[in-house]
Amino acid sequence: MSSTVLPKTIAQKTVSEIKVRVAGFPVTPGISGGFYQAEEEALSNPIIHAEPRPRFYSALDAEGVSLQCDNKGRLIFVQVRKPRRLWIGSKGVSSAPSPAADIRFLDFRCRIPEPEYLCDSQKNSLLIKFGEVASSDSFRIGDNVVALIHNKKVLRGLFIDCLHTDRAGKALAKWRRLVAGGSSLKRHE
Repeated sequence: MSSTVLPKTIAQKTVSEIKVRVAGFPVTPGISGGFYQAEEEALSNPIIHAEPRPRFYSALDAEGVSLQCDNKGRLIFVQVRKPRRLWIGSKGVSSAPSPAADIRFLDFRCRIPEPEYLCDSQKNSLLIKFGEVASSDSFRIGDNVVALIHNKKVLRGLFIDCLHTDRAGKALAKWRRLVAGGSSLKRHE
């Protein structure tokens, strides 16, 4: 994969760790779904929160991943540009039941460290690992997204499960129509 250079307007500084704040309990996690775009070799995982409808405001970027947030610091989209064939298979890549929490990302338009990409044997679950996750607390922020946070202030990983292989963007488009229509389905089928 070639090195990606981001314009200064997108990534103004580099941070060594991703600062977050656990803003509140209990909350309803966002409606989310993981769609691996086969032709592009990229994972798209939108997270739609309740009101108000989130709009893109800031991105935290590494070469293989972009964490996109709204103006309140809520994660609204995860894009993984590292191809699935390059993810590293690892035993124990699974999420535990986690309480829903309102997580706010505190950094603004930054470069972040390139994470490790660990997956289960079927490559249907992905751990985007920014640091040691063993001592982290886990919080559900979307139907299929769990944040691993150390001391309630540093993101150490994102666990994304129930990844769907999508050809020509059809599954993602269908999911967006269901959500726009007010569907209460947590997962698209």
